[in-house]
Amino acid sequence: MTGTLTDDRALTLAGYAGREFSIDSDEIRATVTYRMYWVRPRLYQLTYSRRKGRALSPDVKRFLDSFSCQVTSGGASEAGQTDLGG
Repeated sequence: MTGTLTDDRALTLAGYAGREFSIDSDEIRATVTYRMYWVRPRLYQLTYSRRKGRALSPDVKRFLDSFSCQVTSGGASEAGQTDLGG
């Protein structure tokens, strides 16, 4: 996908480095937002696309924010989403 970067920011999740960026694509006529977290040895990615130029809705932001990551007692990482209540 080709496009124009419209947003880019660093994130952290439970102490792990992450990044969120959005791209406006003429090719697919959409804005795509990516969130990525590096939790060794894994890279977790969340992706949401919408009509080009539209802002993230509160429901989508809540969905993206629901992702969680924890280290288990054995040192492995577990990732998932909390219950969104609906």
